[in-house]
Amino acid sequence: MFSKATRPTGVVLAVLATAHMLSLAWQYGWSEGLYFQLPTIAVLLLGAGLILGSRALITTVVTVSLFPLVLYGLDDIWHLVSGNPLLGVSNFAYNAGLAWAPAVLSHTHWFFWPAAVLGWYGTRADKKSLPRVLAYSVGFYTFVGVLSVLVFPAHQNLNCAIEPCFGEFWPRGIWLYRLSFLAILVAFQAAAYQLLKHLPKVPRAKLAQRRWIYRMAGAAAAGFALVVWSGASYFRSAHFRCGPSFEDGEVKVGCSYVSEWGSDKLVLAYSVFNKASRPRFCDSQINTGDGDKALHEGIWAEPKTNTEVWVVVPKPAKDISARLLARCHD
Repeated sequence: MFSKATRPTGVVLAVLATAHMLSLAWQYGWSEGLYFQLPTIAVLLLGAGLILGSRALITTVVTVSLFPLVLYGLDDIWHLVSGNPLLGVSNFAYNAGLAWAPAVLSHTHWFFWPAAVLGWYGTRADKKSLPRVLAYSVGFYTFVGVLSVLVFPAHQNLNCAIEPCFGEFWPRGIWLYRLSFLAILVAFQAAAYQLLKHLPKVPRAKLAQRRWIYRMAGAAAAGFALVVWSGASYFRSAHFRCGPSFEDGEVKVGCSYVSEWGSDKLVLAYSVFNKASRPRFCDSQINTGDGDKALHEGIWAEPKTNTEVWVVVPKPAKDISARLLARCHD
């Protein structure tokens, strides 16, 4: 029973993770990399491991992701219960500027755990899988680390690769932090690997018994309930939405994205496009329904070029729709 369910479960996980990535890329753009976050990567790779029936890939994903996803899950639960972050690592899922699809799909990490158990017991053990686990782990850390640091914008701090996401105990210096962070991840991965090795062995005949099937169905139902609960919180919270872009004969200005900045502020990123054939200074304003308010003055805009600008704004207490405006001068 378990072995027959692994591939369909893997397809479901891969579809959910891919949908989450595409929804984030659609809202924020491919260059920002907000779709490249560990919970989503873990769900996608676990889905691949289940589809392929690869115990080595499943083991790698589970051991690499165990510590980060436990922290993410605890923070998510705390956020749901109290309305405030515990560590802040799941803040993005509660971003007031997030559209409903990526907001709901941000919580599909709850399906990871029952699917991981299904994959562990539904695939055959391989005594020679350790070299492949080591190779997959090196590839995972390299791939995720390089893209998070070198490819995507530093201000996104994807996967906490640029600076600490929480805590004041990290060593000073960017490379000392990265090395210590990597060492902690590897240490927890080694502990998780030992934990998996000591899980009770369950004969395949026993896995086909109804009580085991009911347990897996209950775990999947619990994961679904948490996703629904998390998704419902989106519709109860206040949202910051961007109105249509402002454009005249000289300039075009519009939102790029809205993201979290601590517990009570947001970062609004927007672009100013100078249509003129000469450099100009531009002043930007924002209107949320109570008149125009200044954002930036004297933005240097190159000719025929998009200039990206960021500003910190208060988190809204109610739904608002903001429209940006700009005026340029020599």
